[in-house]
Amino acid sequence: MKTGAGWRHAIKSLDRGATTQDNFGSETCAEELRKLDNTLTIGWELELNGRRVSVNGLGTPFYPVSKEPDMSDVQSQRGATFTTNIKLPAGVHDFETEDTANKVPSQDPIKRVIYIDERIIPGSFYVEAVWVVGSIPRSHPEHYHDHDEIVGFVSSDMDDPANLGAEIDFVVDGVKHTITKTCFIHIPAGVKHGGLCFRKIDRPVFQIAMSTMGAYASVPPT
Repeated sequence: MKTGAGWRHAIKSLDRGATTQDNFGSETCAEELRKLDNTLTIGWELELNGRRVSVNGLGTPFYPVSKEPDMSDVQSQRGATFTTNIKLPAGVHDFETEDTANKVPSQDPIKRVIYIDERIIPGSFYVEAVWVVGSIPRSHPEHYHDHDEIVGFVSSDMDDPANLGAEIDFVVDGVKHTITKTCFIHIPAGVKHGGLCFRKIDRPVFQIAMSTMGAYASVPPT
């Protein structure tokens, strides 16, 4: 990821724990941050002279955030919308909810972290994330989407983040893979995949899935 020298200098100073005002003064630091190259697409929030300032690297003007957003529900904050939703829309992953219908939450090995699509926030797209904390003997049905999808599996071991501490079966285009390492998988539109089975979980695994589809949909429905 390419950034301008001024940005690297500002971030380095902030990483040392010094305030922006001590190093540059708020106006100078803001000018340094404006030198971000357009290749930077992640967002940052920094404290400038007592105000929180958001930076997205895409030429969007800086703006002060008057207070932390209320995350208890969907909220609009200067053009951005926040949600902490964990509920699945009707018809999404019915096989999963049927599996766990008779379990109390503490017995469910899937701990949903967040879910979003355009039914939660109009204009957004599909992203969901869960923690998997135990083995799940059943398999996610095979299916395909009309949009590309990315599926990720991330280790919870901070000392060895590449090692999942798990064995996860996943079928893509008729080929069964056993996943044991932190990874992202890009699945093109129309490619059949599924058979997802968390066969062995020695420590929690963070799973994330995302796609440019507005509302989650698959063929057949899953």
